Order: sequence, then structure tokens, then C-alpha cells
Amino acid sequence: MEKCRYYNDHHTAVTLMIDDILPGAVTFDGEVAPWNDWGYGGREDNSLFKHLENNLLSRFPHVKGTFFIAAKSFDSLKLQTGYFLRFRKENDFFKRFLKDVASYFDVGFHGIYHGKFLDINKPTFRNNWLQEFEYLSIQDISWLKEEILKFENEFEIKMTGGKYPGYKKNQDSEKILETLGFKWWCSSSKMINKKSPEN
Repeated sequence: MEKCRYYNDHHTAVTLMIDDILPGAVTFDGEVAPWNDWGYGGREDNSLFKHLENNLLSRFPHVKGTFFIAAKSFDSLKLQTGYFLRFRKENDFFKRFLKDVASYFDVGFHGIYHGKFLDINKPTFRNNWLQEFEYLSIQDISWLKEEILKFENEFEIKMTGGKYPGYKKNQDSEKILETLGFKWWCSSSKMINKKSPEN
């Protein structure tokens, strides 16, 4: 979880930023708990959001946040990576969840797949993973527009900004974002746990 502060004329608001929210959980034993829930639990007991709601959001209503979502990133985790994966296939559950938490959380774009394995036959993330904006090019813009629109229509949300997966980018990344029309973007790892003028 990352946090940064936004200032205005009257007060300071703390903003939570949570990466990779999806209707899934990644566990070693199949049990879902706040620390391994990526959105599988929605607002149910023992979920990430219920933990945040009970321990932070209900006590500090001025806290707002952003869930960063990569539309299809769970696909890369379906390989033999040593984890037990739980995934809700019913989109209505996740759609309701996103609507329920809209008073606290915005949804920011975090790529389509988040990244890819360099060698699909060795599904380990160490030295075998490229973040999505490291390999996207100008030629991918129409595909990105189409995928973003499909996702926004399906889940009835609008993503006005986002964040580079792993804060990694290439020479085309900024032009891609400009063409896609995002209004804000988190582009520097300097933002982790503090306010950063680069974002």
C-alpha cells in the first residue's frame, strides 16, 4: 500500500493507493485474509476492504484512495507459480464491489496485463518479467483504447488516470498516455510513502 498527500486551501487529505485490485486472492493455503485478498472478498468479512473499512475508513472519513487495476493481469498468475489462486469469475460481484467502494476509492488504470513473462516456460517473476509499459509501443494505442473501453463499459467505471506497473516505462509511454487522454498519472517511485511533486 502506498500513500501520498494532496493539499488544498483548507485541510490535508490522506490518499491511499492500492495496486492490483482484482476479483482474486493469492495464497499458499487457499485461505482468504486481508493480507492476501486482491478483491476476492469484496466487502465480506475477512476481506481487504472490510479490514480497511473497520480499522481505518470508518474512523477517518477524510481518507480517500485509488485502486489501481490491470484489466487482465490475473491471466499471468494462472501458471504454475507455486501459489494457490482463488478467482471469482462472476463479474457482477466485482462490479457491485467497485460501486460499493466508490465513495472511498477511485479506480486507476494500471495496464491491461500488468506485464509478461520473458520465458513462459519458467513462470518465476525474478529476472523473468517485463512490466507492461516497458514493451508497449505507439502501435498499441488503438488496442489499448479498445481494451480500456471494454473494461470501463463492463464494470461501469471511468478511469481518468493511472500508474505505471512497477514504475517502469519506455520512450513511447508518455505519448501513449497523452493519446489515451488520461488527466493524471503516477509515474515516479518517489511517491511511495510520501508526497511527490513528480506525480
